[in-house]
Amino acid sequence: AMADLGLVSVVMPCYRAAATLKRSVDGVIAQTYTHWELWLMVDGAGDDTAVLAWQLAKLDERIKVVVSEKNRGVSRSRNLGMRLSKGEWTAFCDADDRWLPNKLALQIEAMALDGANLCCSAFAFYYPETGRLMPVQTREYIDYGVLLQTNPIPLSTAVFGRGLLPGCAFPDRLGKYVHEDYAFWLQLFQRNTVKAVYLKTVTTEITQMRGSRS
Repeated sequence: AMADLGLVSVVMPCYRAAATLKRSVDGVIAQTYTHWELWLMVDGAGDDTAVLAWQLAKLDERIKVVVSEKNRGVSRSRNLGMRLSKGEWTAFCDADDRWLPNKLALQIEAMALDGANLCCSAFAFYYPETGRLMPVQTREYIDYGVLLQTNPIPLSTAVFGRGLLPGCAFPDRLGKYVHEDYAFWLQLFQRNTVKAVYLKTVTTEITQMRGSRS
């Protein structure tokens, strides 16, 4: 087993995610880096998402479930998950994306080797209708200047040190075309000294539904 380099808190907002949640959670459970906790932030009743989340939590004591009766939106779900989590590291995975088994191991190791406090990586778009995968590289070098031009950090590929979090949150109620994750990264890089390391290895499958915003 690889060295334990600290607890990773994974925050997964779940809104009407009954069809995809198990696949996403299985990707976390399959991690070769085993020191993690997973926060399933169920946002609003409406389908079987909460029932499924509780069933999955019974299978693994590292999985915690928080259910909000009202629909509060993905930003608030992530912010609450970050506040509740205890890990030295914070990672996000959306409830329709899937991590590959060595994601956390590769990333935590890369940060340790490089003295970095944020890691993101290449990903593959996953098309559920056909099962097709399309690998995508973002940017090898990432700093605040790069972020002002583009968002090179796909949320479900990112893991970063908890020390970067104070004063940073996902903004609520943004305009329709402003992505809350982009705004979050701008804030994180503006407020902190971020040393980012990028992995060219695909670690995450990001689901492309017809008509989705990504």
